[in-house]
Amino acid sequence: MNVGTRIFLVLLRFAIGWHFLIEGLEKLDSHYHWFHPPAEGQKPWSSEAYLRGSTGPLAGLFRGQLGDPNLAALERLTVPHFEQDAKKVSARKPLLDALIEQAISGKSLLRGKPGEQLPAALAQEWQAYFDRFVKEFHVGDEGWKPAGGGGKGKKRTGEKLKWVPGGAVRMLTFAPAGGLPGAAPWPVLLLGYPQQRPDRIQLTLARAAFDHGREETLRWLARGKREVERTFSQVTQKVPETTADRIREYARKLRDLRDIERYGMPGFGRDIWKKKLATLRDEVNTRRAELLADLNRPLRETFEFTYKVRLTPEQRDLGTLPPMPTGAPDATERLWWVDHLTMWGLTVVGVCLLLGLFTRTACLGGAWFLLMFYLAMPSLPWLPANPRAEGHYLIVNKNIIEMLALLVLATTYSGRWAGLDGLIHFFSPFRLRKSRPPANKNEWGPPAGRPAASRQPHGGAPTGPAAPHPPSPVKEPRHGP
Repeated sequence: MNVGTRIFLVLLRFAIGWHFLIEGLEKLDSHYHWFHPPAEGQKPWSSEAYLRGSTGPLAGLFRGQLGDPNLAALERLTVPHFEQDAKKVSARKPLLDALIEQAISGKSLLRGKPGEQLPAALAQEWQAYFDRFVKEFHVGDEGWKPAGGGGKGKKRTGEKLKWVPGGAVRMLTFAPAGGLPGAAPWPVLLLGYPQQRPDRIQLTLARAAFDHGREETLRWLARGKREVERTFSQVTQKVPETTADRIREYARKLRDLRDIERYGMPGFGRDIWKKKLATLRDEVNTRRAELLADLNRPLRETFEFTYKVRLTPEQRDLGTLPPMPTGAPDATERLWWVDHLTMWGLTVVGVCLLLGLFTRTACLGGAWFLLMFYLAMPSLPWLPANPRAEGHYLIVNKNIIEMLALLVLATTYSGRWAGLDGLIHFFSPFRLRKSRPPANKNEWGPPAGRPAASRQPHGGAPTGPAAPHPPSPVKEPRHGP
């Protein structure tokens, strides 16, 4: 390999390393603000949008890293009925497809019949939030009070909260805002209610408000209505729309979107939907967000009321109200790992390529990153174009080109030509040594067991074992004394 080839290979390594380094530092700076102060309204970089917008044959794998928001939404909006276990259903057919079919047919929608319960996923999520609320704010803990100086709580001595019979709880649940128990008409409330097992008033009221929020949500799922604007022959009118109709329409549009992505685009071999596909995807996301917002409204209002009215100032000083559950799958921890592995991985690969340190390993790591980026959004003819792509691509895009360049660099000694790998190799005691020169001229002979080939006088091909040379007629004088 000549010198010019080595120079250009080193420059190629520097260019790719600089690209990786800048990409990694830009993402890290959005989190840690090393180079630029935080801008107003700017959110830290996250790979969530990239994973959610994955296309191609492996889109389900990349989207599944964060959970499917449509599956989580239907699990909270409907009560599916399966003749067998859900795991067996998902083995035969994707669970999301089964939920979509039951929602469209109305089999899994609530009708307001006696004995109906909230969807299991929603009830479990709300109960976990209520338990967290009680634990963080010491709701109903009669022996707790804040320690001096903002430290941890300690037990009260000789002071207890007042008690209330369980029958009076319903009337107190949505009592006028005011300090309790002084603002409540206790003598009037206690008249006519049988004495039941007493409970701590604060925890009892919080639990009653929570149960009331669950009932309001169940009523909204079964009989909820709203007015929406519909256009008929260029005339816009407000028409009523029930919750069941909204869920059914959301399921229909979701089914259309999945059919286009799985069957329509590969079948036609090109993207014939263009902006219609993006519009359909936005409409699915909008309908899902609106349904989940209305679904969680009773819970949000319940806990906001409990936080402002039922808690004492000392309890509110413990912190703000925890974020409400949104109905989306909780993949915070996994997303944190994906984000930090991406940011730090790009930065480390870029530094190693620039310094020529562990060059071959860095080239393989960078090629793996680029392969993942390509598989998340491949440039296949039937897929919609990447909105952030520069130019037009067909199968091969810049990620593939850069990946192949890194694989070529991984087969060379670029780090030894210009980098720290050369110093490591030079000072390494395990590096390969050059072969020593022969001790005498007899070691230059042919390998053992192989006869030496003879040459023709005029450059012909060897014919066989070399014949012994005749003695020279010229007699050379002896060397030495």
